[in-house]
Amino acid sequence: NEVIQMDICDKLKTAMIEKEYTYEKLEKVSGVPKSAIQRYLSGKTQSIPYNRILSLCKALGVDPLEDYPPDTKLWMSSFSRLNAAGKEDMMEILGNT
Repeated sequence: NEVIQMDICDKLKTAMIEKEYTYEKLEKVSGVPKSAIQRYLSGKTQSIPYNRILSLCKALGVDPLEDYPPDTKLWMSSFSRLNAAGKEDMMEILGNT
């Protein structure tokens, strides 16, 4: 999960540069606070909420899983459909709490 998040953050940073987005502009477009975006993209935050990753990816037109095999995409898609308790249980099982 951390490796995937780091990879997605790299994609987001690249997209920000290509689109000439500032943190302020990305905050307006994504709804994610500027301070959180800065922490995520600098690596200061280890666990980024999935809904925020999706908001940032959507705002920048980034497919977060385009370079991953189909089984990873299927797992992430299934995970995203779980309710909060289900996600928490799954993260506990995976040892990522």
